[in-house]
Amino acid sequence: MVHSNASFDTWTSALAISRYRLGVPLIRTKHNVKRIRTNWTNRWYYGKAINHLIAPSHAVVEDLQRSEIISNEKINYIPYGIPIDKIEIYRNGRSDARRALEIPDDAEVVAYISRLTRRKDPATLVRAALQVAKTRPNLRLLVVGGGDAGLRAELEDIAAGSSVVEFWGHRDDVPRILAATDIFVLPSLTEAFGLAPLEAMLQGVATIVSDAEGFRDFVEDGINGLVFPKGDIAALAHAIERVFSDVELRNKIAVAGECTVRERFFAERMVDDIEKLYCRVLDK
Repeated sequence: MVHSNASFDTWTSALAISRYRLGVPLIRTKHNVKRIRTNWTNRWYYGKAINHLIAPSHAVVEDLQRSEIISNEKINYIPYGIPIDKIEIYRNGRSDARRALEIPDDAEVVAYISRLTRRKDPATLVRAALQVAKTRPNLRLLVVGGGDAGLRAELEDIAAGSSVVEFWGHRDDVPRILAATDIFVLPSLTEAFGLAPLEAMLQGVATIVSDAEGFRDFVEDGINGLVFPKGDIAALAHAIERVFSDVELRNKIAVAGECTVRERFFAERMVDDIEKLYCRVLDK
């Protein structure tokens, strides 16, 4: 049996299995939301060469079903899980984390912790933060992550003249940053799933995400996080203001978010589901 995680790997495996008539089952995990073209090569690839597809979110399931060249029997919904026991949780508390990061105790901290890519739309967050800061002068937005240097320059231009937005680049102390954070935001335009919000939720940070398709699997608006229409600056600003203004809401979604991750999105559950699929495939 071969289990691949990328298009090139799956194609080369499929061609080798077919060419040499190996009769080896082929499984692929599809990690993105991208329209599948219904040409003859994909009809062979998805229709005959691949035995099973793993979709980590309902968004990916729907993407596969829309192609109309993949039977439902081949599609297996197995959401990602994170290794909870191995993820470092900062245990020294918020005040200690802020002291180490030189963040004032009275600062209202919003964090974006992810790669800088246009797909994740950090520009909407920067603009929303600048809007919120007009009435909340202690607001600070930490933009954490490497990536597109051109995009970073554009974001710096948007925030020019303001002390609200800080660009921290790639960091190895993300657990400490999360411990110092009041609100985590990921405003993606499209997302197959989204592991960064899960890690923030695990650390008990109130989380706001866009309504990008992949977040639907684990964020329920007003229950364990807040959801805003992607690209909507005013709506995101309102969500940030709402969380800061309502301490009860902030605590509620933070606690519920952590419970969501611990109860449903842990690595052992994902591994168990994949092993069950392996057994079904090999039993045939």
